[in-house]
Amino acid sequence: MENAAAKRTAEYFEKQGLHFERVGASKEGIISTFSAQNAGNIKLLMVFDPDAEGVRIRTVGLFKVPEDGKEKAYRICNEMNCRFRWIKFYLDESDNTIIAQDDAVIDPETCGSEVLRCCAQLTKIADSAFPLIE
Repeated sequence: MENAAAKRTAEYFEKQGLHFERVGASKEGIISTFSAQNAGNIKLLMVFDPDAEGVRIRTVGLFKVPEDGKEKAYRICNEMNCRFRWIKFYLDESDNTIIAQDDAVIDPETCGSEVLRCCAQLTKIADSAFPLIE
């Protein structure tokens, strides 16, 4: 069964002229790329809760950390988590990338604009943090 919030968000993105791809077995996710000043383009993955009342938005491949740079990456993530409100940063050890993530409660009726606003906020914060990561 198709996720209602993912479907509504995709329809909203389409109306806004945004390029995206639906992903997941039941099309519960969306991937889209947003322009950023410091980081170039930032790819975001949006995964919607089955009840259509929540979404997890996270960066994909924001910054790859060298194997010997994990200790520094943890310090940088801690610093960014203290500095930036709303978004959490962490090191994904499965591929050594720093991830920026936002979890939000959404209204299934108005989720398209809410998710786009969250994506814009996440992109802005991740882009602001990017010089600290480099």
